[in-house]
Amino acid sequence: MSFSREVGVILTIISMKKLFIIILLSCIFVSCATLFNTPTTAIDIYTTKPSRIVVNNDTTITHDNKVSISVMRSRDPITITAISDSIKKVVKIESIYSLAYVSNVFFLYGIAGAIVDHNSPKQFTYPFKVYLNSNDTSGMYYLYGKANNRNELYLKVSIPEINTYLFRPLSNGVKTATGFLGISAGIDYYHKKNQYLNLSVTCAADYYVPFPAPIDCIGKSESLSSIYLSLSNNYKINRFSLGYGLSYCRNYWTYDYNSSMLELEVPVILSTHEMHDALGLIFSSYIQFGRYFDVGLIYRPTFIALNPQTTFQYEHLISIDFAWKIRLKK
Repeated sequence: MSFSREVGVILTIISMKKLFIIILLSCIFVSCATLFNTPTTAIDIYTTKPSRIVVNNDTTITHDNKVSISVMRSRDPITITAISDSIKKVVKIESIYSLAYVSNVFFLYGIAGAIVDHNSPKQFTYPFKVYLNSNDTSGMYYLYGKANNRNELYLKVSIPEINTYLFRPLSNGVKTATGFLGISAGIDYYHKKNQYLNLSVTCAADYYVPFPAPIDCIGKSESLSSIYLSLSNNYKINRFSLGYGLSYCRNYWTYDYNSSMLELEVPVILSTHEMHDALGLIFSSYIQFGRYFDVGLIYRPTFIALNPQTTFQYEHLISIDFAWKIRLKK
């Protein structure tokens, strides 16, 4: 056997070992439910009257007609008993597959992960919110929109992933663009049942690709971006949220020219930008997926440009937003 052939065989064996290790690790680490789910899960229970909630012989008392309980994950349903005055309501909550378990199918060798999770109770979960009518003694319950969320406080972090602009920079006419990426942070405060105020600060860009990556542009390029503060009132209707409010923004237009080595011995980079502040409105609509995740559409029109002089002019920013909410106060 020649030396080159021996080297080829050795490299083939090494490659096969690497492939086997990759497959083995993939089979192990895509078992998402086993890796990421804890043995217990939380259920928020809302009632229409002050109640005692009994689950597995453990009793808790509602506060403002709501309570959070922790239960073991299982394939079996759980029984919840709500007692208010002389009325006793018993409901049976069926288990469902958890998001971590279902997500196995989206990864390489995900079927192997699903097999690993198959005999684990971590593959299951229960609805994260259950709404009970205390006056109804039947086994009926609701999963959305029947709660009194008053005084609850949430941290909202979102990514305005797709952004479409119509801006009017001074002396440069109408500029339009569509691009990616942004970041937003804010607070949701429920001041009424199923009605909350949102205060947010948002930065939106028009990046060329939907993920951060180094990109060098040769020649002429223009970009639009915006930073804005918004205050809105929002209505929660089942899984849907609809909001309206006010916005104060700072809009940017940037022009760049970057010559290549082929044009000049020394590349030349020229840049200019304009910015102006504006007042307007904000409208939003979201749909809730799971306990923490929302997807929404934001329309932010402005009508008054504040500098370099106050003028009436229409501009807008439209964003598709991916939001995560974390409860800070029950």
